[in-house]
Amino acid sequence: MVAPLFAFLNASDQSENLVKYFEERWTGMDDFQKTIPAPVFGYSEMADIAFAYRKAGNQDRFDEAMAALGAANP
Repeated sequence: MVAPLFAFLNASDQSENLVKYFEERWTGMDDFQKTIPAPVFGYSEMADIAFAYRKAGNQDRFDEAMAALGAANP
């Protein structure tokens, strides 16, 4: 369960640590989604990943996370 950790890291201005945590454990959004699939309602983990990449200035990864978020919430 990573949702509380991701939310905490973003809320406490530690988005760079979220990015580091994410990149050390998963190869990308697809790998993450296999491990932690979207629940029935919402996908806060993916939203937090997108936010962290946005704050880090990584537009490509932000776009990838937002696409995964949109696909999980049609």
